Amino acid sequence: MINKTPRQALIYLHSTQDTKKSKVAVTQTLQHYMMVNSDPASFCTRANALLRKNLTFQKRNKKTNIRLILFPLFLCILLVVLQHLIDNQLDKPEFKCGCVCTNGKTTCGDSEKVCGVEYSDQNQVLACAIPNPPEWPPLLQLPTSELWYYTMLFTADNQSFGQIVIDNMLPSSLTMNYTDIMASLATNVLGSEVKPENNNFLEPAFTSDHPIYYLQTRCPQDNIPFPEIYQTGGNTLQQYTKSFSYKIAGFTVEKDIICADGISLWRGSASEINIELYEGQEINTIVSAFDFLNSNGNGFNVTVWYKSIFKGVTNFGPTALLRFPRSVNLVYI
Repeated sequence: MINKTPRQALIYLHSTQDTKKSKVAVTQTLQHYMMVNSDPASFCTRANALLRKNLTFQKRNKKTNIRLILFPLFLCILLVVLQHLIDNQLDKPEFKCGCVCTNGKTTCGDSEKVCGVEYSDQNQVLACAIPNPPEWPPLLQLPTSELWYYTMLFTADNQSFGQIVIDNMLPSSLTMNYTDIMASLATNVLGSEVKPENNNFLEPAFTSDHPIYYLQTRCPQDNIPFPEIYQTGGNTLQQYTKSFSYKIAGFTVEKDIICADGISLWRGSASEINIELYEGQEINTIVSAFDFLNSNGNGFNVTVWYKSIFKGVTNFGPTALLRFPRSVNLVYI
């Protein structure tokens, strides 16, 4: 065997023109050295070797590395430019809350302007802040019906107690105070056939063209005295319609309010109520249903039925609100 160091043997292997026998001897020398020095390399040695290998690889792919660096930089520049263009577009007066000068001039500084919904058009109103959102009276969700009455089903272990509670739910007359119209309407039992939306900032029952209904034990057209201020003459239901006005964001809105009979019907059990609610009738006037269970003068234990079909469950947006709290309030108020 040739007596050489491993480095000398490796150089000799690549440079010698010696015979095949000599090269075999050199190869054996290297194998012997590797067997003797078979300890694994340290972490630092391997990390250093891997780093050098990657650096060598990256040097051979300069164009690819440049593209990898420039592409996110290009996207950032594009987003900044788009944001600048959008901000400039939205900064125009037609997309800002409408304002007027308090001194009567056509142009003035920002400190001399007053802004609000009442000074805005349809596009500008979306940008206006409303520090005090309107408060709406609670409503029942009424089924769409051409009949001028609505029913509430109830059952209980103690029928007499349940009848007392259900009889106290509906008032015998309408209470309205024009100095605080919304607060006074909340003391009545109101309802609407309009479907709710996914927020209650603008109650669709008050902003739509459909009237508001108030439920009473018996309406004036059924020979019960009707407040003189609301009478417009005649004997038909439509002629007992009254319009009241309310203000929202500086605008005055007129709204019709119509009386409808509220009829409470006893059922022998919760099963009977379920059958009547879910069988589906051609004309359905049921507003709510109540099971007072073992309720008595010392406490309430009540089940309240309501229809959830109005929440409009979809996979593409939020669900609509439900006018369910008013049914609960009727039990405890």
